[in-house]
Amino acid sequence: MSVLSLEGADVAVLGATSRVGAEIVRLLAEHPRFNIRALIVPEHAAGSMSGVYPHLAGVSLPRPIPPEAQDWSQVDLVFGALADGSETAILAGLPDTVRIVDTAASLCATGAGQRRGREVARAPEPAPNAVCGLTEFFRSEIPAARMVGNPGALATAVELALVPLIEALAIDPGEITIDIKAAAGALSRPGPSGATAGAVEDVGFAGTDHDAAEIELALSRAAGRSVVPSLAIHRVPTGRGVLATLYVKFVRGHMVEDLHHILTGRFLTERFVDVLPFGRAPDFGHVRGANRALIGVLRDRRPGRAILAVALDDLMKGSAGQAVQNANLMMGFDEGLGLTRIGHFP
Repeated sequence: MSVLSLEGADVAVLGATSRVGAEIVRLLAEHPRFNIRALIVPEHAAGSMSGVYPHLAGVSLPRPIPPEAQDWSQVDLVFGALADGSETAILAGLPDTVRIVDTAASLCATGAGQRRGREVARAPEPAPNAVCGLTEFFRSEIPAARMVGNPGALATAVELALVPLIEALAIDPGEITIDIKAAAGALSRPGPSGATAGAVEDVGFAGTDHDAAEIELALSRAAGRSVVPSLAIHRVPTGRGVLATLYVKFVRGHMVEDLHHILTGRFLTERFVDVLPFGRAPDFGHVRGANRALIGVLRDRRPGRAILAVALDDLMKGSAGQAVQNANLMMGFDEGLGLTRIGHFP
């Protein structure tokens, strides 16, 4: 499939007023090669983006329109940012010349909703010419794909730390416990149209079949067999962010320092994933506003076990930033174009 490495690309955002859609719009508005040609909002096309998200006031943006009013042949790439599955028919009906980056992965095999009771999620057949996964793991396949489906923020955090260790046969896939603290919006990828980015609920237990199934499928794919980790997901009062704490058992012949060595080597040349010095743990505030994931490896009190911690911004590396990263590759641009902004502090 051809790329546009020497020129810009015209793009549309489907679900522009969702929580993730608004973040994609913010990133695209400052991107030197992507031109926003259309903002698509299936359920509500009146008003302006700044009327829903005041932080976008002053940015020159097209007014949102319904999908039936859009001439899809006028864009090179579409970002999908709806969470309820309603975008599936829209994206599937686009002209073959239009590339797709889907933050809800509605055309990809995520296995959402297939986990019922003791049944383990199994992936349906993926869409033709589609790549479903993280940039760091599928970089060689993404440029030629017509569609790329992004994992959710929770799955992204878990995959970055565990997939390299499972593939290296360094940990026991049957001995994994996952505890995730996440902003309210990170649990409903992407958020409902019109949801405010700062809206959070009280602390409490949360989690969905989609989150669990997506994590199980990624780990099972890495292990080559069914992997069903113990999993708890908690909604915490923060505007954005995911902090995953992973408890693992390393296999005989390995030490906790080996896990750190494997991860350090795997991500040594990656721009958006950093492994902290051994014994240091990341935090929400270390990654806020940045397309960056931090991984920490720590010693457990129990022999033969280790603790991994991963922090990322659910709206950046967990969704919108990851989407732009993939779109850059698909269009032949530098992977980090428009994504080098330093994070916020505090």
